Amino acid sequence: MKHLLRIAYHISLKFFITLPLTIAGIPILALGLLFVNKTATTLPTLLKWFDNADEDGLIGDVSNQNKNRKRGIVPNGYWAKLLWLGCRNPVNYFKYRVLGLKNADIMAYTTIYEHPEIEEEFVGDYRSGGTRYIEAKLKNGGFAYEYYLVKPYHLLNYPLCLRLRFGWKIGNPDEPQKAREYYASAATISLFCPFRGQFKSAVANTIANRNAQVPSNQALKQTLRSTVNVKPAQLPQPGSAFRPLFTHKPLANDLLAQPPQSFDLKDHKP
Repeated sequence: MKHLLRIAYHISLKFFITLPLTIAGIPILALGLLFVNKTATTLPTLLKWFDNADEDGLIGDVSNQNKNRKRGIVPNGYWAKLLWLGCRNPVNYFKYRVLGLKNADIMAYTTIYEHPEIEEEFVGDYRSGGTRYIEAKLKNGGFAYEYYLVKPYHLLNYPLCLRLRFGWKIGNPDEPQKAREYYASAATISLFCPFRGQFKSAVANTIANRNAQVPSNQALKQTLRSTVNVKPAQLPQPGSAFRPLFTHKPLANDLLAQPPQSFDLKDHKP
């Protein structure tokens, strides 16, 4: 129930606050940019909510500038700024600085993945499918969180994915290259998001190879039963990691994850 209330809260923010501001921002920026100095890198105070919160400024990152050049749009011109601030990255400052989470307010956090072997950089529409849940403890005693799910699929041979993201875009605060002063509020529901990653990532191949080399839990149990002659109820059972909101497969504990040959029975006494 707690997780559903959290998601409902961020969906409400999106549809009742962020989305109306996004729609209103297009005509406001269309008029306001006419009076902004061509060399300016930030918007005036009256337009601050529609500004960009990071170093990309009014014209976007290098990738966006290159796309504009290919379209015949002047990278630092009026239309480039309107497309970036009004359509591509709308109400960015508002989502980061007003609704956002300040990095300095995070005291500690924990991250849970669908597969512990898959690190954060492998989950995303540019990487591979998976789930991620982050819960961060704040200095004021509260909690911040991030729910992130990417489920790739094909539609008419075109790679797409279901992409859900709620909470704040925390990612991994310990990585300097990804850390931000603020993390934006997020409420993303994309049913037909283009998927540019790998359906079977390098990590997935590594997991598959590892599983092929290590006997399954069932096979290892059978080996133990026939050798030691103990009751099934006495055998260690696979552990289960906490996976809020998302379904998952149980994870084997340390004993069951070991190959049979590492289990020495010479000193065993019934």
